[in-house]
Amino acid sequence: WGSGELLIFLDMKYNLTYLDNYYLYQTSPQTSKKVILNNDRFVINKKQLRIMIIGDSYIEGIGIKEPLRFKNQLEEIFKTNNTLNKDPIILNLSHPGDIAIDKYFAFLSSYNKFQPHYVLWFHTINDLSFLDPRKVSNLKKELVTLEKHNKKPLTNNNLYSISKEVQIKKKKLDDNFLKSLDNFKNQSHLLSYLASNLFNEFLLRGFLVPFGEFYKITQRLYKTNSNEWKLFEDIFEDIFYQIDKKNTKLVIYSMPEYNLTNQPQLFKNVDYSLYNFFNDKNVIYIDGKDDLIDYNFNQVSSTRSDGHPNEIAHKIISETIAKLIFDNLNI
Repeated sequence: WGSGELLIFLDMKYNLTYLDNYYLYQTSPQTSKKVILNNDRFVINKKQLRIMIIGDSYIEGIGIKEPLRFKNQLEEIFKTNNTLNKDPIILNLSHPGDIAIDKYFAFLSSYNKFQPHYVLWFHTINDLSFLDPRKVSNLKKELVTLEKHNKKPLTNNNLYSISKEVQIKKKKLDDNFLKSLDNFKNQSHLLSYLASNLFNEFLLRGFLVPFGEFYKITQRLYKTNSNEWKLFEDIFEDIFYQIDKKNTKLVIYSMPEYNLTNQPQLFKNVDYSLYNFFNDKNVIYIDGKDDLIDYNFNQVSSTRSDGHPNEIAHKIISETIAKLIFDNLNI
């Protein structure tokens, strides 16, 4: 048992067989990509094509060599295309671990100053994971700060009330038996590793275990009567209000779990809710699975046990986005 604990610890520490989320977060580069906005010399002009990227580690490209990440592949396409008569400026606000609330604040903090022609919002299933206490504890403080700077964030009380309910729900979960069992499992590297990989093997074969984080996200959070979904709708209703529809195109790119692209039945609730919500809105909605029809999951995923896209997937995404932009160069 002791040898097993040591082996798993080394595997997790040095990322030998899979991309552990903790490893991804800790080794992510500093994403202070707002330099151009903080530079007083930045001036908006008609020769620019301004693109804002909002997402998490999936589109940031953690684990992918820098030149092969989405942002850089998109820039390379612009450089090699002679038909583009504008100067592309890409503001990358993606950051590992960000969920819908973080992305919303990133949008509010930069939209008015940058005035993008395109807002590329990359959605992952974790966007609705508002139960993380780190994500809800400072919401009111951040909203008040934004209001002082005339950012006009959500003015209704829904964000506050839902956040409070989420915190209460989180406390109840902390007290239940399953949480105690989960804490016991997490005390052992070996048990945690085995449980995680066992769950993953079930998912890879299309079997959904009726408990755990993945089950909660895919089967509960995307129900239209859940507090998390209501909060998600509120966030986007405010984004729709903020955006200058004449000059900005909002693109929602729903990123799949790339190691599970051959198991679409696991994501029926997610796909249904997202499509129905964005379908009648003034946005461009792209289901990332549609880009992968000719690919097997092991061609586009970072590892078998992780949902992050690899450099091939980033190339596919960059080509899809570039085509969309070139087809709409009547800005």
